[in-house]
Amino acid sequence: MWLKTKKLEQEFIKCLFDIGFNLLENSKSFKNNADLKDEIFAFLQKIISKYGKELSGSMTQITARITSVLYKIEEIADPLAEFVVVYTENDSDSTFAVNILEELTTAIFNSDSSHESTGIKNCSVFLSKLSLRIPKVMFSSLGKLLGLLD
Repeated sequence: MWLKTKKLEQEFIKCLFDIGFNLLENSKSFKNNADLKDEIFAFLQKIISKYGKELSGSMTQITARITSVLYKIEEIADPLAEFVVVYTENDSDSTFAVNILEELTTAIFNSDSSHESTGIKNCSVFLSKLSLRIPKVMFSSLGKLLGLLD
């Protein structure tokens, strides 16, 4: 019934990934249940660890989604940073983290951050966690991050 093609697998994996992020963006889903957020990230990490290569074509959309979630949801920075670290360590390629840092710095530059205290706070926690866990990636992206000090 289902023809197993690479395109079909990629679309299915992307659909699962979208489901995970839709659940994260619906903060009501884990407002009263803190364990649910951890389960959602465990779900996303399993997808990334098993099918990360298949998602490489969708990285632009994924990094934009991560940046969006980071700006919108309180207390998401720690698990999101852990998610990025796990993906970077499993893939042995820092491209994912570098792309997120580029997207994040662009989002910070292009937004009026004076009224977005949640987003800025999350960004600082996120960057701090990444610098502790994957310092080589952060060092390689230092040029992009220096612009944040202006």
